[in-house]
Amino acid sequence: RRTMLAMSRRPLSFLTRTLGGSCDVQRVPLLGSMWTPRRGLSTEVGEGGLWRTPDQPLEELLKRRNFFYSAFSCYGGISGLYDEGPLGAMLKEEVLRRWKEKFLIAEPNMMLIQSPCITSRSVLKSSGHEDKFCDLMVYDRVTGAPIRADQLMKQHLNRLIDEQKKKKSKADGLTVEDLERLLLRCTSGDLQTPEGAEELGQWIKRLNVVNPETGNAVTEPRPFNLMFPLQVGPSSPVAEDGSLKTNTDNTHNAFLRPETAQGIFVNFPRLLQEANGKLPFGCIQIGQAFRNEISPRHGLLRTREFTMAEIEFFSEDPKTHPSFQSVQDVSVPLFNALDQQNLLPNPQPWTLGDAVKMGIIATESIAYFI
Repeated sequence: RRTMLAMSRRPLSFLTRTLGGSCDVQRVPLLGSMWTPRRGLSTEVGEGGLWRTPDQPLEELLKRRNFFYSAFSCYGGISGLYDEGPLGAMLKEEVLRRWKEKFLIAEPNMMLIQSPCITSRSVLKSSGHEDKFCDLMVYDRVTGAPIRADQLMKQHLNRLIDEQKKKKSKADGLTVEDLERLLLRCTSGDLQTPEGAEELGQWIKRLNVVNPETGNAVTEPRPFNLMFPLQVGPSSPVAEDGSLKTNTDNTHNAFLRPETAQGIFVNFPRLLQEANGKLPFGCIQIGQAFRNEISPRHGLLRTREFTMAEIEFFSEDPKTHPSFQSVQDVSVPLFNALDQQNLLPNPQPWTLGDAVKMGIIATESIAYFI
């Protein structure tokens, strides 16, 4: 009880003291940079990614001290789902409390709502999620194991780049720079959309990409929707012609929400009424979101259920923000598209004012919340 009380008062410093001397962890701000760039093109973590971080010892320590651990582990567990232990749950609550103090209490014209986690299918159809909220997936042609296509491609490209730098040779006529530009496209999302599936499939064939665990060939990429479908209430087994349906597996009228934004958008008329019909105003929603990840990994960085704290800001002129002058001289590290295309190794410092003027950040509103 004394430990929990101490953490409820000073949870962030408590975490630092808990970790100090127990493993080799840099003492940096929670939102600071533990990243060390390898080639500076991506914020992916772990094997096959371009950035490396000393997160594994930290993750093992946090599990050992029961900050978080795999859910349902006594029954085998489910990948991508985690329980928050006593210390982890209190730490998370303290982070959310400070977040709300900053963005809800201290900000003018900000509201808070809560909407259901179960979302109507018609809402997510209208928003485009049902058709396009997808990752591309390939299957091992022998074992049938599913693999995220972009992760497989990035891992293969990293290996080719390392080999070419050692041998100073070309892979299928491609230079190291060609491979790094292709890697950038995979990382930036260029080839991760349903529209990019055909081109990604061509690259997989051309570069002879295989499942690294088995060495087997893989299938063509195909979209995999990341939302969990639900049937709310009983569904009728009777077809329109009066006969019984033989297969009702694909019938659903709702999804578990993949993000919290839709609950804000569908309530916009009521929120505008609450704001006395005046813009600008913002709305916050904090709650659970769900994504049926193909292969969740990297601990808490990519899971199937997680907490989102989200703001939607509504303005007649989003290019301006009434409080932007107070932050325009703040310097932030930005890795803009041009620097990435030119294969520069690191982000560059920019003031928010200059970043808006140069179009690196689109609007004052976005820069203000950054």
